[in-house]
Amino acid sequence: MNPLCKEDCEHHSSCLLNSVESAKSHQSRQSSHYFCSHDRDIKKISIVFVFICIFMIVELWGHLKTGSLSLLADSLHLLVDISGFIVSIITLRLSKRMPDNKMMFGYERTEIIGALFSVFFIWAAVIYLIAESIHKYLHPKEIDGKTFLTIAVAGLIVNVLCMLVLHHNHSDSHAQCNHIRKKQNLNMRATYVHVIGDIIQSIGVLIASVIIFFFPSAVIADVLCTVFFAGLVLFSTYFIVRDAIRILSEGAPENLNVEEIKQKILAMDRVIKIMDIKVWSVSVNKTAMSIKILIDHVSMREYESILVILKEYLSKEKTIDFVNIQIDTPLTNQESSGFEIQGLSIKNIM
Repeated sequence: MNPLCKEDCEHHSSCLLNSVESAKSHQSRQSSHYFCSHDRDIKKISIVFVFICIFMIVELWGHLKTGSLSLLADSLHLLVDISGFIVSIITLRLSKRMPDNKMMFGYERTEIIGALFSVFFIWAAVIYLIAESIHKYLHPKEIDGKTFLTIAVAGLIVNVLCMLVLHHNHSDSHAQCNHIRKKQNLNMRATYVHVIGDIIQSIGVLIASVIIFFFPSAVIADVLCTVFFAGLVLFSTYFIVRDAIRILSEGAPENLNVEEIKQKILAMDRVIKIMDIKVWSVSVNKTAMSIKILIDHVSMREYESILVILKEYLSKEKTIDFVNIQIDTPLTNQESSGFEIQGLSIKNIM
């Protein structure tokens, strides 16, 4: 082999190894931030879980004391929420497990499955609430308005506190991990929808309790409020289901403009064309890309420069977590042999 070519190969291989080590270090830091974020999510959901459990017991007591079916329906709604929170906590813990030989991308998609289960719980609760409202309309029963109103006010306060616990993440996120998440995971979004749904339901119960407090025979108010707010909760789950299906179908992330990436790469020096490109969502927070490009005849140093620029652009500017780059180039036999000796994956297409 030409001594100059051999020297270039050694230099290129050394730089490539340094680039790989740098990428591993960067990925390790990202994993640390990600796991820290998950620990906060589990803590937040656990706090909300305790609040909801306590208030569910209070509402069951309120039902026994006042005979209010609305309080019973709301307590069963909270029971569904508790089931959803348990699923969320389990799936968040599973998604922290590192990749292995069976699950190469890790267990992060368990959170997608968990989010869908949470949505199914919401749908079941909505169906029950609507059925219970119809039953209450057909078989009205006088309610203890004073106790009903007191518990309705307490329920709204508890649910607002739960929402604040889940929403309060930006300030302590930066302080604890020095990292601001660009996207919420689906489990936290599903949990947040649970609590928003509880707040909407609490407002409905509160409005109904105020009306019934002043007009004990106006049972229709309770029915109408419950059906209306249940419909709003049902609509709010649409976006979670849409995102979950897109990720499970390995669709491209919505925030990533693939056409823009293509144009940027084609505008690079020496790049002739993009032979193949695949972009898909591994999870809400992780994106993968596989790309194969054809470049003009280049020296090894130029090849190294193109590879580094591509990695920098895709990994850092576009924040793609898993990048696989294959470069096809018309090489001389001598140069091709040099690459093969160094163990580099470049195909000679001449």
